[in-house]
Formats: sequence, C-alpha cells, structure tokens
Amino acid sequence: MINVKTREAIDEFNITKNSTNVGEIYDSLERLRPDKLSSNTIVQLVRYIESFANKNIISAQHYNSFGTGGDKIKTINISTIASIIASNFLNVYKVGTKAVTSIWGSSDFIKSLKSNLYQFPIAIRDKAFYQEGSGYFSLDELGYLYSNPLREARLMIYRESIPDIYKIIFPVSNLTNSSGQVNGVYCSNYIDHYIDVSIALERNSLIVHSTHEIDEIFAGRNLVIRIFNGRLVKSEVNLPEHYVNDDYFEFMSESADIKNHISKFEKILKGECSEDISLTIAYNVACILNLEYQDILLDELVDRVSTFMKSIPYVPV
Repeated sequence: MINVKTREAIDEFNITKNSTNVGEIYDSLERLRPDKLSSNTIVQLVRYIESFANKNIISAQHYNSFGTGGDKIKTINISTIASIIASNFLNVYKVGTKAVTSIWGSSDFIKSLKSNLYQFPIAIRDKAFYQEGSGYFSLDELGYLYSNPLREARLMIYRESIPDIYKIIFPVSNLTNSSGQVNGVYCSNYIDHYIDVSIALERNSLIVHSTHEIDEIFAGRNLVIRIFNGRLVKSEVNLPEHYVNDDYFEFMSESADIKNHISKFEKILKGECSEDISLTIAYNVACILNLEYQDILLDELVDRVSTFMKSIPYVPV
C-alpha cells in the first residue's frame, strides 16, 4: 500500500525524470533529500523504478556492480575495471551512466575502451564484451533516459552538498534481476539507507565504503558490509597506509584525457603498475566474486584474482 508521502515522492521523482527545466528539477531534488524521507518511502521509490525494468533482459544467472559515483578524489573507473576482470570468474554486468559529478562516467570509459579493444588480451576482450553472460548496461539502455537538465541539476545539488536521492535509489535498484549486487558508497551518510533498502527488499548485497570518501576499496581503511539471506555482517579491509602516497593517488586519479584511463587499465593487466595498485584492484574484483563465493574469505579470493592477473597472456589481437 502506497501512502500519501510515498505518492508525493513518486510525483517528485517523475518531475526529475521528465522535466526539462533545471530549476524545477533542482527544487524536486531538494524535496527528495534522502535525509528528509523515511526508509519505507525510499524502498517504495526503488520498487517503483524496478516496476518499469525489463528484468528478462538477461536470462542467465548473473551479478552486477553499481556505485554511487562522485567520489571526493575522483578516481579512475575502478569498479568498471574490476567488473571486467571479474567476468573471467562469473557472469557479471556493470551498470552505470555518463558522468554527473566525475569527469568520466562508466559509460564514457566503456565507450572509449571498446574503441581500443584491439590492444587488449583475448581473456579480457572477448569475455567482457563479446561472450554472453557479462558486459555493461547504461541506465539509458535499461529504459531510464538521463536528460542534460537532470545532470545539470544534480551537479548543482552535489556542489551544494545536498544529499542526492539518485545516489541511492538507482544503485540499489535491481534492474537486471541479478542474484546479488556490489554497491559502492562514497558518502558515509548514505550507508544506512543502502542497508535498510537491501534488507527490506531481501537483497544479497555487498556494500563497500572507503574512509577517503570513495565508493570502492582504496588504500587505507575500508568498510565492507555483507547482507546475505537477511544476515548482516560488517568488517574492515585495511590496505597499508603507506600506499597513500603521491604516486598511488596520481595513478588512481582521473585525468582530462579518457585515453589515459585506458592506458592505466592496460598497465594493470600487463603488471606494469605498482603492487599496491594491483592489490587494490584485486580487492575490488574479490568483492564481486564474494557474491558467489560467500563462504570463502575475501583475502583468499584476492589471492585467486592476483594469480589470475599475473597469468594473463598479454598478446593483443
């Protein structure tokens, strides 16, 4: 049963989705601040979004990865890179969109990557992009068109530090009928919302948050929350603090040229980056694998990923 408050929230959401007036969208986003909404209303908004999704778009069992985006450091597309590598272990789809609060969104990265796939090894190229079972979906492809006025309004509230409902309801939504999701959360204020919605909707979820305000596993202290079959377990992943140095940040940070991101991915696969960066990527991949291999310790999954990455025959075709 949808109550009055939830109906009002759905009406406001439809304004943000359908209006072409930046000011009108901004006002609706301000009224949809997640800190002003009840957990039940947020859950109902997620259900409303999911009611329009074509959940049969993928027939095979699979998992997906979807972060909040907009981390404070503006890292390279770590979760997208991790999803591509994870596709060699299980069926995984990355879900994302064009950039709103970062320089390059996941769809920007994928578009550029596809045009440079000739330089990547078959183990990465074919499994991630040409074989059924893994790949990438933008929100547009799943039926949720992002207008430029919406992007502009969302960027405005981001710059004003206003909580953004879009950073919760879309990432938590299961738009592909996946068996589980990894959700990155850059802002600690969003974590309880992710937990409440995942439990209410009986999701198998793995939620990650870096204390550097990044929506992925990163150098330093990271929070990992596992929600499987209604059971919640919190733990920490601590990558050595000495990783947090200028070289590490420079490699992991966005740059003005998207081709630099592609080049960094290539260096990761070729083993031409530092061990601290390789380990960071391996932890992000292991988080995705943990959705399937729930009884295996994360560190053991990291070892498996690291072994795989070192064994990739780098023969571009």
